[in-house]
Amino acid sequence: MALRDLTDIFKQDDLIRHLGNKKIITARDFLLAEPSRLAPLTYQEAKALKLRVARACAPFAQSGLQTYKDFVTNSAVVPSGVPQVDLILSGGLSTGQILEIFGFSGTGKSEFCHRLSVNVSLNLRKPVLYLHTKGDFDAQAILRIMRGSTPVPPSSQAMEDAAKRIQVAHIRSMEHLLVALPNLLMRTNPRVVIVDSMAALVHPHLGAQMVTLAKLQTVSNGLKRAASDSQFALLLVNHRTEAAVEATEDELEPRAAMGTAWQSVPQTRLLFAKEEDSYSVSLVKDAYLPKKTTVVKY
Repeated sequence: MALRDLTDIFKQDDLIRHLGNKKIITARDFLLAEPSRLAPLTYQEAKALKLRVARACAPFAQSGLQTYKDFVTNSAVVPSGVPQVDLILSGGLSTGQILEIFGFSGTGKSEFCHRLSVNVSLNLRKPVLYLHTKGDFDAQAILRIMRGSTPVPPSSQAMEDAAKRIQVAHIRSMEHLLVALPNLLMRTNPRVVIVDSMAALVHPHLGAQMVTLAKLQTVSNGLKRAASDSQFALLLVNHRTEAAVEATEDELEPRAAMGTAWQSVPQTRLLFAKEEDSYSVSLVKDAYLPKKTTVVKY
């Protein structure tokens, strides 16, 4: 939150401009700043203001029952266009929630993203924001799916209108995602946001564990807040980690990449796998259902 948004606390524009000149722009900057950087505020004034800012920015706690009631009341379900997957998702993706799909390379993750984009833009006539991070977005795949999505091929005008409803942006880093997302959401007002893939943004930071954890926490908080505030369904693509040669039985369980700090971020997680002539999808996590594993093929 920016300091200028806390007008009831920072009533002096001169003070906000003075702090801005010292690169203290957000509430987080202010709370972490050393007292010497907050001059002309005295130590006691700075302490009192920090207490008020911390209270204003603190999350509002509520019971798990109320959280569930809010989810049922406010969320809508967006069909993915893949009936087998919608079956295990109780109808489709929930708005305001994060769905993560993960699996090894070549298991149909991006194809599912394409089919979801087509269903939402062509059949539901709603906007989609597709954020690709590897520079390999395949527009031709989108068009092929559009042509084969219904028994009667859509008209060229319907396909053109649907294609316009899929807004595509290339995201290069986690910092870029946080900076670009608010403006992109304002311009597109999407029903679904896809990040393909999230793991590609995290990979460059894997050598610095503490930096990675801090960035992941910042990004996950930003994504959750955006999905909840704007009520869009958020789909994140992740990779599957390889099990160690001498792994225990628990370690052999399929695990998504990006470490244990990320495991609790998505409310729902699907595992994609490739079989001989089909894909299989397993529901391995759902925050609102008892723990279970459901597998479908398509």
